[in-house]
Parts: sequence; C-alpha cells; structure tokens
Amino acid sequence: MSCSARGLGYLRTETRGKVSNTAMNLSDQSVNRRQNFERFNRLAEWPMAILALILVPILIIENEAVDPTLLTFALALNWIIWLAFCAEYFTKLTLAPQRLKFIRTAWFDLGIILLSPPFLPTLFEGTRTLRLLRVLRLLRILAVAGLGLRLLQKLLSRHHFHYLGTIAVGLVGLCGVGVYFLERNENPAIETFGDALWWAIVTATTVGYGDVSPVTLEGRVIAVILMIAGIGVIGAFTATVASFFLEDDGSKEHEKLNRRLAMIEAKLDRLTVEIREKDSKRSDPR
Repeated sequence: MSCSARGLGYLRTETRGKVSNTAMNLSDQSVNRRQNFERFNRLAEWPMAILALILVPILIIENEAVDPTLLTFALALNWIIWLAFCAEYFTKLTLAPQRLKFIRTAWFDLGIILLSPPFLPTLFEGTRTLRLLRVLRLLRILAVAGLGLRLLQKLLSRHHFHYLGTIAVGLVGLCGVGVYFLERNENPAIETFGDALWWAIVTATTVGYGDVSPVTLEGRVIAVILMIAGIGVIGAFTATVASFFLEDDGSKEHEKLNRRLAMIEAKLDRLTVEIREKDSKRSDPR
C-alpha cells in the first residue's frame, strides 16, 4: 500500500509538473504572439494610412480618366494597394492573439477590402442602372478615405510637427488632384490644376471664399472630407503647439530636479567616504 501510494503521489507530481510546464509554454506563446501583433500594428500604421490616402485620387482617376496610359497606371496602383490591404489584414488575422475578437473589431478594414477591389466596378458595368455604379464608386471612395482618416487619427500625437505638415500637404494635394479630374469637364471655375489646388488650400484652411466650388457629387464629397480633415489638422496643430510649450516648462523643471538629486547624491557619497575614513582611523590602534 505504501509503495502504491508513493507511486500515485509521484505520478500526480509528475502530471502537475507537465501541466504547469504546458501552461507556461502556452502563456509564453500567447505573450509572443501579442508582442508580434502589436509590433506589426506599429510598423503598418503609417504605410497603410498613406496608401489609403493615395488610393482616393487613384480611384477617382480610374473612374474619370480618358488617357489610356493614365488609366493603366491608376489601375496598376489600385491593384498594388488593394493587395497591400489584403496582406495587412490577413497578417494581422494570423498574428492576432484572439482571432474572433479581431474579426469583430476590424470589420471596417474587411469592408475596405470588399469594397475596393479593382475588378468590382467591371462586375456592374453591364447593369441598366448607371446610378448604382455611380453610388458604388462613391462608396469605395468614401470607405477608403474613411480608413485613411481613421488611421491618421490614431497616428496624430504630440510633438509630431513634421507629420502634421506632411499630412496637410498630402491631403491638400490629393484632394486637389481628385477634384481636378472630376470637375475639369463639368465646372467652368476649375479648368486647370492650379484652380483645383487653390480651392483645396482655401477649403482645408476653412477660409472658404466661395469663388470656386465643386458641382459634381463626388467633388462635393471630397470637399466635405477636406473640410472635416482641415478642421482636425488645424485643431491637432494648435494642441501640438500648446502641449509643446507646456511640456517644455515641465521638462525644465524635471532637469532642475535631476540636477538637485545629482548634487544630493554627490554630497551623500562624500559623507559616506568621510565616515568610513573616520571609522578606519578609530579602529586602527596605532
């Protein structure tokens, strides 16, 4: 009985050890997967935001361009960016610690992939209702622009002046290109790219002279996006400037405290040395 009891105890201990080791290994794997997922998110945020913003005028050019060379170029870029979206989504899905939770939270990204494939408009070209095709194209542009703005909202943080400048210039330029290709044959006020760029600058800075305004539905959608983005960029820039001065004062106080602590530590070191020297002299009988 005692031998069998010891054997059972040994088996229980060994089983517990194996279960504990397995649990630790699973925990380590989960931590590694989460770290890889977060690392990939940080690496992919900026490139995907830029690609989403680039895709907006590309979709417009693809829909409106007459020049076959420009159309081929826009279609090729559309394919490249769409494949990049697919690769980013499925890489995140592979690395996600909880895949079902990722699918539920990343539904917008999946919607972008489903709405923005380059072959989608050709599937509806034979339809009798041209309005359906027009609405579909508009939804593609809105979805991609929404993704770009959503990613930029995550990326905007304090002290990123160069990021804000790049975003502002890129946004104005891209919207100017899109409005130019949409309005040049429909709007007498926008005949050159300079007219479209002037309109984009005025709209982004929320000045709105009213001398130039889009007349097409897609052009007005771009105008709304640019107005909202302009307000956001200006607000972010103002907050960045304010936080820069506030944290500048805080950093100076922090430096003063560090210097004081260094002086106190130096004095304590000197006192420690002096005390040790006195103790050594007292302990020396000579």
